[in-house]
Amino acid sequence: MDLDKFVVRSEEFIYGNVYNSKHIAFTVTENYVCYAGIVLTSILENSLGEYSFHIFSTNYYKNDMEKMRKTAIKYKCNIYAHIVDDNVIKVYNDPREFSYASYYRLIIPEFMEKYTEKFFYTDVDVCFLKDIKELWNFEMDDKCALVVEIQGIAHRDENLRIGVEKYFVSGGMLINTKNWKKNNISSEVFRLLNSKKHFVYPDMDILNIALENKVIFINYNYQYQYSISYSIDAENRPSMITIPSNVKILHYTGAVKPWNKIVYSFLSVKPFIDIMHLSEWNDIKLYEPNHYKQIHKAARLAKKEGNIKEVLYWYAKYSIAKIKYLLRRENDE
Repeated sequence: MDLDKFVVRSEEFIYGNVYNSKHIAFTVTENYVCYAGIVLTSILENSLGEYSFHIFSTNYYKNDMEKMRKTAIKYKCNIYAHIVDDNVIKVYNDPREFSYASYYRLIIPEFMEKYTEKFFYTDVDVCFLKDIKELWNFEMDDKCALVVEIQGIAHRDENLRIGVEKYFVSGGMLINTKNWKKNNISSEVFRLLNSKKHFVYPDMDILNIALENKVIFINYNYQYQYSISYSIDAENRPSMITIPSNVKILHYTGAVKPWNKIVYSFLSVKPFIDIMHLSEWNDIKLYEPNHYKQIHKAARLAKKEGNIKEVLYWYAKYSIAKIKYLLRRENDE
């Protein structure tokens, strides 16, 4: 792949020390740039270090650009808004329910080499609770990345599924760009992208195969995986579940994200909401359930929490949404 064709141009907001800063990267669609803004604010609010942030997206809303500029000025940091051409990626296998933006993380390590030897890639459904600057001091030898093993009973056999010793999550990795290039990881990634093999989690499966025996597994505190959706289904009082105090990066896995309105009052979501209010993105609207399954989950949550008024509201809304869904399906048939 020609990297010059992947990144079309970059908008730069330089208000900090570029050369001594630690680099953080995000890959998103334009609708998720705001969440990248909230996450980078969580890093800045919980660190005394100097940082440069790289956001990769096909497009940016004008107000997000302005908020990035204000954030860079306020925290004396650097933010690069890289505009990418996803047509370069669309020649590869369709990631189905996942966005093509999930493939960007497979490409950016070689692009980032011109900026730094090490950078941290992160998803945007996370919240940084403590400083992570010590990760840059890890001795990596010839390894390509620092990673965290996947957590949860539902994922205990992911390694067996694709034939690797241990399976890691790709939502938070410290990547060594020189070792990545030296080990020809990009070539292996593109080979797997071109293959006819079916991947359940396309980008994550590919990274686990390509980086087998080339990573260092680090403590769960650097990627504590918490599913709000599972909590709603399994816990008696989901809103009262708390996060361990030693967690450094909280990753909200699963279908329900911290920007969902129905979990606004959750103790586990409070760190994200608090940072959102502190950030330049404090005016974004929280997501409201619209599919009947999401509305049903909101109704079940209200019942567990003992909120009678919310129970009546959501079950009434669920009934209407389910009837409309069944009528549409009947018409389609």
